[in-house]
Amino acid sequence: MVWNSMVVLRVARASAEAWQCIAEPLNSEQILDLVCCFPLHQLALFLYSFFCTPQSNFYHFPSHSDSDHDDSPDYQSSSD
Repeated sequence: MVWNSMVVLRVARASAEAWQCIAEPLNSEQILDLVCCFPLHQLALFLYSFFCTPQSNFYHFPSHSDSDHDDSPDYQSSSD
């Protein structure tokens, strides 16, 4: 992928200026929370919700073995 160096320079400068504007009224502990702790907290919430909550878009389709062991009276044959 080819990047235009002027665009990269403008984006980097704008990003640095934005971070300076954000960082001026904040102390170092608040900046650490904003830059490191908040994204890690969001990642932890995502992983928890992905692995620990039931997924509603998966459906259970009965397999052949489920119907073989059906104990309902309709499927029982008489041996008389």
